[in-house]
Amino acid sequence: MKLTLLVSTLAASLCAGEVLVSLPVNVDGNLKNLQLLRGETFERAALSFMELNGLVADGVESQRSQDVIAQLASMLREKVTEQQPAPPKEIVVTVPLTIDGVESSLTLFRDEPISDAVSRFLRDAALTEEFKLEAAPQLLQVLANKVAELNAPAQEPQFSFDISIDGQSAVVQHFQGADPLVEAREFAARVGVTDETFLGQLLPTVAKEIQKRIDELTQPQTTPSQTELFSVPLTVNNQAVVLVHYEGWTPTQSALSFLNQNGITDPNTVNEYLPQLIEVLDNQVRQLADAQAAAVPQQATAAAPTRSPLLSVPITIGDQVHQLTYYQGDSLDLTAQLFLEAHGLTNNPNYAAFVTELSLTLRKGIQELDQQMAANTSPKEPLFQLPITLGGATYDLAYYDHENPGAVATEFCTSKIPALTASFGRAVTDDEVQQCKVYIFQTITRVVDELAAQSVQSPVQVPVEKAPLLFTLDIDLGEGRNAALPFHDGDNAVDVANQFCERNNVDVENVPMLVEEIRKQVAKV
Repeated sequence: MKLTLLVSTLAASLCAGEVLVSLPVNVDGNLKNLQLLRGETFERAALSFMELNGLVADGVESQRSQDVIAQLASMLREKVTEQQPAPPKEIVVTVPLTIDGVESSLTLFRDEPISDAVSRFLRDAALTEEFKLEAAPQLLQVLANKVAELNAPAQEPQFSFDISIDGQSAVVQHFQGADPLVEAREFAARVGVTDETFLGQLLPTVAKEIQKRIDELTQPQTTPSQTELFSVPLTVNNQAVVLVHYEGWTPTQSALSFLNQNGITDPNTVNEYLPQLIEVLDNQVRQLADAQAAAVPQQATAAAPTRSPLLSVPITIGDQVHQLTYYQGDSLDLTAQLFLEAHGLTNNPNYAAFVTELSLTLRKGIQELDQQMAANTSPKEPLFQLPITLGGATYDLAYYDHENPGAVATEFCTSKIPALTASFGRAVTDDEVQQCKVYIFQTITRVVDELAAQSVQSPVQVPVEKAPLLFTLDIDLGEGRNAALPFHDGDNAVDVANQFCERNNVDVENVPMLVEEIRKQVAKV
């Protein structure tokens, strides 16, 4: 009795403490509160509850009491876990979007499927259902491309070297094919140099050092075989000089080489002349390209004094809008550089980022033009069409000759995600999308192989105009085997069914069933 009294007193004192968790527990038909106090263990709270409610008649050490203690402690542990705030999700990808003039961001959390991220974005967006259906495949592709860029293996620099800035050592890296001036601006942004005066001295110095090392690496191969593309007469310090541009060189390389050969090494002077020389060289490159195009026999009679821009994109700088013009065949990066330099942004600390952003804008514009051209071309007949059932709805899958089956499967499945989400009443999982892609890919390749085999096995006949294909049935032969049954306009259902059974070693007793399926599909068409 003394022990029981002591425990009861202890339990009563604990009850006066702060209650962290309270759970209703059914004890002989009555609800009792199972409580966890601050500083109390789960097992201690479970034992106190049992003692207060007379559940330890057979002793605390009995197997029954230990099982009940474990069960009650587990209930408390789960309740505490539920009440703890979930850790914030880590955003690994953010894609800025502007839809109908409204800026928003498409985000992807760590370990979140891409399809779930797009579904979440569209669910919260104030858009019409029709627009969401149209936008879903595009958003999936944009997000997938962004993830692929982040997961792509990092390119190794061709060389690197150290320079000292205010007594601190910093590493300059050069990647093969990159422009030295762009890399100099990226380096300045990386080390946090923003002072305009200092940038005016630093950028040409770093670019010159990069170019010097490039020349040292390429000199043994390029010096004997340098081919002059053109030369431009100039006057520097009242002296006539020649600016030479070689085949395979960038305008920046030729400009830096020219300044070095003429003893122009002062950073301020180099920074003043470099953009002007690059613009001169780029204009000459364009004129040379125009001349070469005019020399083509098919265009010999066409007058082409100037090129028409392929693309013109409005870019806002401050409160003014300027046109970023792109000519077909030009370098995207160089076009972006010349645009920024023409508008006084050469020494902007974000120069490198601006070059990348403008290049991406041009690339997207070119892709949109290509898509428009493809959409305007007359549609061709598909090689075959298959009825595919997903989420209780049937869709027509059209496959055209020489298409990539994997790309067709990916586009088909991703385009159906919004419809499947609405049908299921939940987000489509990444595994379900992957299963769809595998099934569609295997179906396409199987039908293509069967059609190819049929064309090889068919006897040589006089070419006749083939009737249009109405549909293709996917017939299950059992044991994991399927076969395609194509049906053309004007075909006889009985003949087609008999030929199918003969071709696939199927018992002819299946002909009536096949004829019925063919007639059902014909009725739908």
